[in-house]
Amino acid sequence: MVLEAERLGCVAEVAIIATALSIQDPREYPAEHRAAATESHRRFADRNSDFVAYLNLWRYLRTEQAARSSNQFRKLCRSEYLNFLRVREWQDLHGQLRSVARRSRDPL
Repeated sequence: MVLEAERLGCVAEVAIIATALSIQDPREYPAEHRAAATESHRRFADRNSDFVAYLNLWRYLRTEQAARSSNQFRKLCRSEYLNFLRVREWQDLHGQLRSVARRSRDPL
């Protein structure tokens, strides 16, 4: 996916989607708050693509994380039914993929 994305000029987006698909969904739907969680996550949805929902969620998380302290961001995730540890795993995996992609372009 990533190699083809480079040819098509959409590596950034595909890297976000590929890493999202590699982890457990960071969106939570607790039984006792399923309706509230569904409503909270609805703003990320795209009627044409579930993949675009990951892009929307990623962009939102990056913006909110930049505007908050670590503790505030953790609380935000909890209040919006997002699993903070899975979000961090997603970010870490994305960073690793970007690092590998950068190194693969450099000749040895």
